[in-house]
Amino acid sequence: MKLFTVGNGLYLLANAFQFYVFYRFTNVFYRSKRCRWYTQLTAYFLAFLLNSAVYLYAHSPVLNMLSIVVPLILINFLYSRKVIYNIGIAVAILIVPILCDMMMAPLISYSPIVECSMATALLSFFFCLLLEWFSRKRDFQAVRGQQLLAILFVPVGSIVIAVLTAKTYRTEVLIEAALLLVINLVVFYLFGSLDQAHKEVQDQMLAAQQSKAYINQLDIVYQSQEQQRYLRHDMKNHLQRMAALLEQNDLPGLRDYIRSSGDSIANPREFVHSGNRDIDSLLNYKLGLAKEDGAEITAEVAIPDGLQIDSFDIVSVLGNLLDNALEALRKAERKVLEIRIRYDKQVLFISLRNTCGTAPDFDGTKPVRSRDDASYDRAGRGIGLRSVTHTLRKYNGNIRYSYEKPFFSATAMMYL
Repeated sequence: MKLFTVGNGLYLLANAFQFYVFYRFTNVFYRSKRCRWYTQLTAYFLAFLLNSAVYLYAHSPVLNMLSIVVPLILINFLYSRKVIYNIGIAVAILIVPILCDMMMAPLISYSPIVECSMATALLSFFFCLLLEWFSRKRDFQAVRGQQLLAILFVPVGSIVIAVLTAKTYRTEVLIEAALLLVINLVVFYLFGSLDQAHKEVQDQMLAAQQSKAYINQLDIVYQSQEQQRYLRHDMKNHLQRMAALLEQNDLPGLRDYIRSSGDSIANPREFVHSGNRDIDSLLNYKLGLAKEDGAEITAEVAIPDGLQIDSFDIVSVLGNLLDNALEALRKAERKVLEIRIRYDKQVLFISLRNTCGTAPDFDGTKPVRSRDDASYDRAGRGIGLRSVTHTLRKYNGNIRYSYEKPFFSATAMMYL
């Protein structure tokens, strides 16, 4: 029997792509239990070789099915879960191509692409991408519903092109099928790269913001040290002056002198001093910007020194909320900014309250940028608040927004 035929070549291509889809499905269910990538690659490659050999030499539908089911169940045991769970996941994953086969069945006699299961693999890929997006919707920040529909058109369009153009088993059909699979792989590689690039840009923006905050905090520390140095230098004179007031029994004068000495020590650029470097740096930097715009500042921070929270996460939440507040303050006649942060029973509470020039628009319970706003951008609107929500979910937290003229409020909780 001749093994190297166009039909067998199409099947091997489809089979390789189908095992790639199995790999993607598996990683949806075992996201937190991934094993090393080379172990996965080796396991799926061996499973592909076994199934392909059974197809080419045994010509038995039962053995062919077993050569898929058994390796897939064994591969699932690489993730160290319960036996029943691993078997259940393997069965759930196998149901998808079976259903896709049933959907493609009416076209089997019409196109070799369908008969060799290439269309089934592409349709399985379509459902795999849908499952990935819904299971990780909170992680995809750059890709929204409309973009997802455009991306999912690729496997569906590939099936239509293959069915309409491939009528007989020819070498050209094998080349066409290979190109379609490569196009699908490239498009979805770019899909993943797009979201990864978006996250990296956000990280860079947060890092830049954090660097500015740290530089501002270093300036505050330097100024405080200078003031303390001057105070130590003049301490003898200050003590002599206070002793003279005390001898004169001028208690009101002594009280005023002590108060003025305390004011001279205080640094006007230091609004908070909680002991947490990230929070202090960011708040002192952002509140300094608000002060420059003429805002009335109220800041209350009560948190322990060793607060366990990733610095990028706290910068993301606080930075984006403060950026929105600063933008609103610039358009308000009366400028008031209040921020309160406290930690109680492993929960971090963050509350911001600021005046607004105009009432914000709400989409349900979430504020959105008004279309009348000169800076309105449909593609990017609300990205800051989406980033806040995304970060809070990592800590099983949530946020609530409200507006009571002229104050806009945001209250967030993070479980640490």
